[in-house]
Amino acid sequence: MEFLYQFLHSHGYDLPLHPPVTHMPTGLIVGAFIFLLAAPILKRDAFLKAAHYCIVLALIFFFPAVFLGFTDWWHFYAGVSIFPIKMKIILTGALLIFLAAAVIVEIKKIGGPMIKFVIY
Repeated sequence: MEFLYQFLHSHGYDLPLHPPVTHMPTGLIVGAFIFLLAAPILKRDAFLKAAHYCIVLALIFFFPAVFLGFTDWWHFYAGVSIFPIKMKIILTGALLIFLAAAVIVEIKKIGGPMIKFVIY
């Protein structure tokens, strides 16, 4: 991945790649939660489906965000294991578990909206 950083540097971009990419899964998770809350208030079942689609997309965008986080850590910090990085790795694992659980709950039709509320 060093070639990518060198290419971007040659074009004047010296910032990490991970932060902008994290907005995708984060925004989709927030959107899913809002759709989940709005569904019973506005009596729109389609919002529950939209919440599920947001979670699926968040799970898809999770992987590029993690990959770029790893490459940024390696490029900018030389892979040094500092406390904030350790915490990010732990929280990343937890996020993956919650996203996978949310997808599985919907696919297998386990529980109702309350379990989704807790997971989201």
